Amino acid sequence: MSDGWEKYWKDHPDKYKKMDRQFNRVIYGYLLLIVVLFVVTILLVFAVRAQAHTAAELDEWTGVWVVEADTSLNGALTDEWTDMADRHPYYFDPQPPPPHKAHRGIGTGVEQWRSLVLAYFGPERVDTALCIMSYESGGNPNAQNPRSSAAGLFQIVEFWWDKYGGDRYDPVTNVALAHVIYDQQGWTAWNPYKRGLCR
Repeated sequence: MSDGWEKYWKDHPDKYKKMDRQFNRVIYGYLLLIVVLFVVTILLVFAVRAQAHTAAELDEWTGVWVVEADTSLNGALTDEWTDMADRHPYYFDPQPPPPHKAHRGIGTGVEQWRSLVLAYFGPERVDTALCIMSYESGGNPNAQNPRSSAAGLFQIVEFWWDKYGGDRYDPVTNVALAHVIYDQQGWTAWNPYKRGLCR
């Protein structure tokens, strides 16, 4: 039987070439389809995985991040926070914000930092921290005291920057260092609290 087919193809080479080309097109078409489906699947898996954190996982990640930032402030940690906040905007900056009782002295310039300050200071201390920020910088991350080295959201002085390093005008770094100072000295490290303005 195979001898008959061989003879037929030898007698009709143009039909053999045409059939061979059609067969190759079908094979290449299927291979191309498989490659495209594979690439799309990989892209979808990574895109979904990038967003696939539960609130509990984000809570845990935030806690670990705060501990790491308390011991070693650096650009990589700041970039990591920014990346997670960009990927999970509804976790890090929910819209609209949940209703809360604003502490006296807190303005809209300060409220924009609530989610970041909450991550460091927790719900029990966030309003006090925001009140201090309001008196210190009004929520301006680029605030600079003209009479001292105090800078940033919490107006942290040179001593702390020399000790821990970091960009004093970066909001994440400034809030992280403010938390370190709070852990070491309490609220009395800031004059507004000492004067009874944020109690």
